Amino acid sequence: GVAGPLIGTCVAIASTTLWYLPVLLKRLFGTDPGALVRAVIGPLLWALVPAAAIVYVAKHHPPGSWPALGVHGAVAGLLLGSVWWFGELRADERAHYAERARMALAGRRDS
Repeated sequence: GVAGPLIGTCVAIASTTLWYLPVLLKRLFGTDPGALVRAVIGPLLWALVPAAAIVYVAKHHPPGSWPALGVHGAVAGLLLGSVWWFGELRADERAHYAERARMALAGRRDS
């Protein structure tokens, strides 16, 4: 069934990639493994509360139709996008993305 490949993939990733990628990045680029862990944990912590809210809504208020499922997905995307926008991006990064959105919506092709 599906469980076999899923378990095999998880074991393969845990036994190789999770520990070897930081070693390789340290060797090739001098990247601090602690900085990598902080870079991964920070966004996960920011998204923990919205993710819990999304799971709660999905379990206690399941969508009854396809359009309702679309609304649920859109609201979840907006919620996580707002966490990214306000929690993860610095002010200069927000300004950069806002300018790119303005250019895209105005139809301009120059950069």
